[in-house]
Amino acid sequence: EWLLRQSYINSPADGILLLSENSAEKMEGKAVKTGDKLFEVFAPDDLIAEIEVDEQNASLLGQLKNTVLYLHSSPEQPIRAHVFFTGSQSMLTERKTFCYILRADLLDDSPNKRCGMRGTARISGPKVSLGYYLFRSIMLWWRRI
Repeated sequence: EWLLRQSYINSPADGILLLSENSAEKMEGKAVKTGDKLFEVFAPDDLIAEIEVDEQNASLLGQLKNTVLYLHSSPEQPIRAHVFFTGSQSMLTERKTFCYILRADLLDDSPNKRCGMRGTARISGPKVSLGYYLFRSIMLWWRRI
């Protein structure tokens, strides 16, 4: 405790502090090593979107064409986005599913955007043949039983 009282952490920018695991409960009592990311500072004017893509839809990750976001607060306004980061491995999410994490820059400037808003993403890739789609669907169905 004495060491914590003597420590000062300076942020490189003004903004909102966000814990890396998105909840304080997961970080409480956790042992950390040098170099572990504990938090990020997000500036309100430099927002990014974090998109979870289910593992069964991972085939489109290599060839993303178009990404559009719809916020729950204003679903009638599409927000275009550009994906700049794609996770290399799937991670277990709060919904107990394995997902790949994408990060995207928001291209449209809307006054409704705020840190922490939730919504839906529509990600599209190249068209695939009907045979590939049917084979993939049957294999995914078979894996579930």
